[in-house]
Amino acid sequence: MGNSVMNEQESSSFARVLVVANSEATLTVLPEYLRQHGQFVAVTHESAQVLAHSAERLWDAVIIDLTPVAAGIDLVRQLYAQQPLLATIVLSSDCHATSIPTAIAAGVFSWLPAPCPLELVELAVVRARERRQLQRQATAAQASPGIAWQVVHTVNNQLAGITGLAQLHMADDLLNVDLRSDLEMILNSARRISDLLKPLSKH
Repeated sequence: MGNSVMNEQESSSFARVLVVANSEATLTVLPEYLRQHGQFVAVTHESAQVLAHSAERLWDAVIIDLTPVAAGIDLVRQLYAQQPLLATIVLSSDCHATSIPTAIAAGVFSWLPAPCPLELVELAVVRARERRQLQRQATAAQASPGIAWQVVHTVNNQLAGITGLAQLHMADDLLNVDLRSDLEMILNSARRISDLLKPLSKH
């Protein structure tokens, strides 16, 4: 797995991304695009290598483009068991009604249709990086109870706005099926962040 081990002294200002795929385009074009935009990217076509590297160090995101889609969802499930806060981004042309809910239940962070504009994949990576930074802030707050309440209060206010807006749109019976699935993923992510913050609210 080329370039898979990072120098521990390298800057952490970029996202650390693993890409696993059995599509040559995903293994070549996508990593090059992300690198050009300042991200660190390692690639592989084997799920076992992803699990090994996930166990060794923290990554901000794993991008998964595997066929059949069930293989990708199974990898999401295994990665979630290893690192519950690791963002898994699934690229798939399978938009079957059962696939997306199954992926959400497995712990997927973002489900993107394939083929997907590279800009959208990069946006998902940036969101994953932001979530990792939030995790670090929460950890720091837990170590310093004096600022824990301030962090929890600020983030919960943001989550309330996101959740409320998503639920408002989902109440529309005429809402497009794809948009409803996207909103369900947003709500799922918001709930996970809220769960992360619950221990801090007790300080």
